[in-house]
Formats: sequence, structure tokens, C-alpha cells
Amino acid sequence: MTFTIEEVVGTLDQTVLSGVVVAAALAAVVEHSMLGESPVLHAPLAAGLHHASSLPFYALLGVGAGLVAIVFGDLLLLERERAKRARVPAPLKPAIGGLLTGALVVVAMLAVSESGVAGGGYATLSRALAGALPLHALAILVVLKIAATVSSYSSGGAGGIFAPSLFVGAMLGGLVGSLDVLALGHVPSQELTSFALVGMGALFAGLIRAPITSVLIIFEMTHGYGLVLPLMISNSVAYLIARRFRPTPIYEALLAQDGIKLPHGATSRGSLASLVVSGAMTRDIVTIPAGTSARDAAQITARHGHGTYPVLDDDGRFVGLLSEARLQRSLAEKEDARPVRDIAKHRDYCVADETLLRAVTRMTRLGVRQLPVLERGTHRLVGMLAMSDVMRAQMRAEGEHGGASSSTDRLTLEALPPVPRRDHSASQT
Repeated sequence: MTFTIEEVVGTLDQTVLSGVVVAAALAAVVEHSMLGESPVLHAPLAAGLHHASSLPFYALLGVGAGLVAIVFGDLLLLERERAKRARVPAPLKPAIGGLLTGALVVVAMLAVSESGVAGGGYATLSRALAGALPLHALAILVVLKIAATVSSYSSGGAGGIFAPSLFVGAMLGGLVGSLDVLALGHVPSQELTSFALVGMGALFAGLIRAPITSVLIIFEMTHGYGLVLPLMISNSVAYLIARRFRPTPIYEALLAQDGIKLPHGATSRGSLASLVVSGAMTRDIVTIPAGTSARDAAQITARHGHGTYPVLDDDGRFVGLLSEARLQRSLAEKEDARPVRDIAKHRDYCVADETLLRAVTRMTRLGVRQLPVLERGTHRLVGMLAMSDVMRAQMRAEGEHGGASSSTDRLTLEALPPVPRRDHSASQT
């Protein structure tokens, strides 16, 4: 229930909340009547904070979970985008992903005699919660589970992110718990279980960005509140680190990769915070290869008459923005043979899956009226975003949904400070 409120709805509006509560209650009744009341995972009830000296290690667990969540999410998005672009028949993509996943399962069986890399991995997870897995097995399973999940999910195969995030978090928690035992001499049977449980919540909070849900999951598993302080520390640290470096939660980022942005709470569909850069940017753009001389670049700019041109390397990665004014200055200084990679100095950009609000904020801070749009993780240029594109996207969204955006979001555009003219603040490309 809390997951729906935190991740999907994003508000405690009474109308929505009542519907979610009723739906959750009915689902619980149906599930218990069909599957019984025996839980999938059996967590030891004695788990808790046994030594205050362990608290720094719980903070360390939060740091590790936040960083692993970032890597996990980035790999999912990167490989999913690569799978989309791969020139392979659609039915073969899940087959290839399944083959790779199966190979990783075989590696896990040979290396640590555990099959938890496949499926939910609940049997392996239960052993981790009981503190029965050695240190090297925990480390290997973290890497293999992430790789298997990325392989399966990005190729369109069966499976999700929810259960793998708990699995990886438990293994990571076991690793940090082992450090606690080695450093402070605590009893392994107590600490490894507690750290594994807290690790589940911490990685979930960092990857899924549902901190309340991540705490309640552990409360339900342990039927107690002995881990409330470690959970608050680890989950908060993981959440803050992941949000600082990757503001968009993984589910929203996956939807944004498909050009879908869900509204949250009172945020209207026409607001800048609910629109994605990829849905507003201009895709038909003129680019200049990085090795082009200033003399040849001048011929290109003369044909098209734009103010700025993205400069790309041989792999299509963004090098910088070349302004007409900067190019003419180089020509005037007799630098005709100078490659444009040395002239294109402005390297600011936005990312295709971020919100227009973030992109507009960046433009305002930099004093520019347009930015190149890059694909996250690959640095490849996919478009250009100008202020005029933002205005059109907002008006289009308002028209499609029959209303106006919130007054706050209107002021976001109307109250923008005047943008000083610089070499790269030219007309739309």
C-alpha cells in the first residue's frame, strides 16, 4: 500500500488514499485465502540493534547501498537502451537475455553452489538472513544478481526489479555485517542477520526511492521494531546519496526512457515537473564532425544559418557546441585549418530522461537559451532543447489535458530572468 502511495501516487489525498487502502485490504484477503499465511521469507525474530558501536557500520551500509543502487539503475537504463537499438529481431532479444542469465546462474552454481541468481532467489536469501553464507559468496552474488537482472530485464525477459533489489541488499548487508564482526568482534549469528535485513531496506530505498515502504517491509518481516534506528540511518543515507546523484527513481527513469512521465500529486500534466526533455526536444539537428576544419565548418554554417552547432566525435558522442560567432573569430585569426573540436568550448548539456523543470533551471543558471540533449550513460547526442521547445511542450500538454498547469509552474517560465547573450545563446537549431 505504502509503495503505491510513495512511488505511483505521490500524495496523501483522501480520495486516492481510501481507494488504495481498500484495494490493499482486498488483495491481502484474496492472497491469504489462496496461498495461506506462511510468508515467503522467514526472518529471525531476534534481529535488532545489539551494540551501539555497530551504528557507524550501518551508516557505511547506507553509503554502499546508495552507490550500488546508482550503479544498478544506470546499468539497467544503459543496457535497456542498447537492447532497443540492437538490430536483432524482437523475439530473439529475450532469448539472448535468457541465455546470458542462464550462463550467470551456472557461474553462481560453480562458484558458490547457490542458485539464487535466478528467479526470486528466496532460498539463498533465507540463508543470507540466517547468516549462513560465507563472505566471498555474498560478494559474488551481489555482482552476479545485478548482472542477471540487467540481462533479463533489459532484453524484455520475465522478471522485475523489486525482488532483486531485496536480494542484492541482503547480500550487501551481509558483507558489511561481516566487516562489523571482524572489526568489533560481535557475535556473527546476531549481526549478520540484522545487517542483511537492514541492507534489504537500504538498497530498496536507494533504488526504488520508497523509504517508508522499505522500513515497513522489514517491520513486517521481523514483527518487531528492534531495527528501527539502523533502518532509519541506513535507509536515509542510501536514499539521500542516490537522490543526490540520480534524482529520478528507477521506475520513473524507465518510463521516461519510453517518453512517459507520470504526474504526481497536485502536479498537473502541463507542468514542467511532469514533462520529459525527450518529449520536447528537437531531433532534426545539424551537427559537425569534430575533425572538420574551421574553413569547412564555415561552409556548413553558411548553408544552414543556425547560431550554434553540436560537434560530435566519430562515435556520435557530444564534444561541444560551436557558435557562429566563435567560428568567425577563429577565421578572422587565420585559424582556417584548426579543427572545430578545439573551437567548440561550451560543453553544457541536459539528459533526455530528466524533467523540463531541471533543464530550464540549468539553462537559466548558465545563461543560455538552448542545450544539447544527451543519452544518459552513453554521452551520445539525441537532440537539442531550446526555450521555445519548452514553451511549445507546455502549451501542448495543457491543451491535451483540457486545463492549465499550476500557477507555480507558469511562473517558472514567466519569471525567468533575462538571459544574457553569449556565443552559444543563439536561435533554435
